[in-house]
Amino acid sequence: MTESSITAIDGASDSRRSIAIPIIGLGVTQIVGYGVLYYAFAVLEPYISRDFGWPSSWSFGCLSLALLIGGLRSHRRPADR
Repeated sequence: MTESSITAIDGASDSRRSIAIPIIGLGVTQIVGYGVLYYAFAVLEPYISRDFGWPSSWSFGCLSLALLIGGLRSHRRPADR
């Protein structure tokens, strides 16, 4: 290998590494964020059901319905436009 080809390979590697680090960071934070959100809902759900006078299945059904609507909404058009 010549010195110029080694530099080209190293440059591509650095470029990929600089892009991969933020992507991995965003992925990890999204997984942790969703985990915290769903865990908190499961912990707080008995209090929510008691305050509204609903059965537990209704509270989890409302969460499921909200996630379904959010998923369908995001498929048609981005929410920020």
